[in-house]
Amino acid sequence: MVDDILVRDTAIRHGIRNVDPLKRLAVYLLTNVAKPFSGNRLTSIAGDISTPTVLDYVDYMQDAYLIDSTSQYATNIRATVRNPKKVYAIGTGIVSSVSLSQTDDKGPLLENYQFLQLRKWTKGHIYY
Repeated sequence: MVDDILVRDTAIRHGIRNVDPLKRLAVYLLTNVAKPFSGNRLTSIAGDISTPTVLDYVDYMQDAYLIDSTSQYATNIRATVRNPKKVYAIGTGIVSSVSLSQTDDKGPLLENYQFLQLRKWTKGHIYY
C-alpha cells in the first residue's frame, strides 16, 4: 500500500525516477512518528540527494496524505522555521505495516493518534 502511494501519488506525479531514496525516507519517517526531524538528518538517510530535494520529497509525501508534520511553537517566526518539525502518519495502520521499530513503545503511536484527533477538530495550525 505504501509502495503504491509512493510510486503512483508521489514519484509519477512529480517525475521522480529513482524511487529508492523516497522509499528510504518514507520508511524512516513512518518508523519515527512523533519524533523531530531535520533536513540534514534526512539527507544522510536518503543517500546521494541534496537537502532541498529531501525536503521536497517530504512535501510530496504530505501532498499524497501519507504523512503530516507540525512545527515547534515559538513566539518568533524565525525560531519556528529554524527548529525541527515532528512527523506524524496520516494512518496509524500504515505505521504498523511499515515500521522497522523493534520496541513495543506505544507512546509515539498514542501521540500520533492525538495529533490526528487535533487535526480533525482544529481549524488552525497545530504546534508541538
